[in-house]
Amino acid sequence: MLDQITPLILTFDEAPNIERTLSRLKWAKEIVVIDSFSTDETCDLVRKLPKARIVQRDFDSFAQQCNFGLQHIRTEWVLSLDADYVLSEELVQETTDLQPSEEVGGYRAAFMYCVCGRPLRASLYPPRVVLYRRERAHYRDEGHGHRVQVEGRILPLRSVIYHDDRKPLDRWLREQDRYARLEAELLLKARDGSWKIEDGAGGSGAEEDHFRAVPGFLLHAARQRADLRRMARMVLRVSAHLRGAVAFVAIAGSEDGQKSVVSGPGSVVSNQWSVVPWSRGAVVL
Repeated sequence: MLDQITPLILTFDEAPNIERTLSRLKWAKEIVVIDSFSTDETCDLVRKLPKARIVQRDFDSFAQQCNFGLQHIRTEWVLSLDADYVLSEELVQETTDLQPSEEVGGYRAAFMYCVCGRPLRASLYPPRVVLYRRERAHYRDEGHGHRVQVEGRILPLRSVIYHDDRKPLDRWLREQDRYARLEAELLLKARDGSWKIEDGAGGSGAEEDHFRAVPGFLLHAARQRADLRRMARMVLRVSAHLRGAVAFVAIAGSEDGQKSVVSGPGSVVSNQWSVVPWSRGAVVL
């Protein structure tokens, strides 16, 4: 089935990651990379692989970038990847052997979170739909992330994808601030109960909580043979609470959020919302 699949990757300043992602895609006849005018070496690294085709577009939202990318896919199936996703050898082999019936619209994969290339023992990083029929798919924005809606039956894959982001700490902190504010906007729009946390917890491919779990000082710690699990646990716990705090402040500071109050750690309560966790993802170390 591999000859019927085109990988689709979104990039912006992904030089620390993109080569590892591309190294597991040598089986593809073509790789479509939608780049948001990167300012680092991302495009130069992508061009080293002749089968990779770069299309540049100004970024407006993840969903719009993905929908734009789908217009450039020539095969029936799409493999949607972040630039820090690394396919396991087992997943490549499993995909080779797939024989989907017509009712199957896509496949959902689970993830193994990594710190500097070392897989963690467990995580709550949710599964998402990564492989689907192009003509049956459409993306929509949801909070800081995006969700692909696929017509047809969604089946799970047995093998995992490694999530291994190695961008620097300052980039990670900026993204967490932006993500928290987008999540706050989503919560404010959900006062009528039409959107629930569970809706984005792994249904048809929500792309959730991209915790950038490998800031620069963790890389330094790895070189110094520090206890990575202990440090990663501390960083992720702090980042989750900081992110929640930023989201709460954004909600409380809005006109619609004036009546909101904190009720216990990790929750926001108002006369309009039920208890809402600060973070939609976490890592178990």
